[in-house]
Amino acid sequence: MLRRGRQRLARICAAVRLEAEAQSEEVSERFCDGEIGVADFEDQFQRLRRLYHQRQACVELSGVWQGR
Repeated sequence: MLRRGRQRLARICAAVRLEAEAQSEEVSERFCDGEIGVADFEDQFQRLRRLYHQRQACVELSGVWQGR
């Protein structure tokens, strides 16, 4: 049962990591299209990339928990 929980956690972490990655790409596109300014881009992009890396660490840790 514990293994299933860890596998589920790994899947959730991977999914939300990809979501953060997609959101940061969207912010980049909006900046390149001139839809948002530099300050907004920096704030949003840095927040999303930090979130992405936190979630990536979760994915990596879940692999360690599963013995990968």
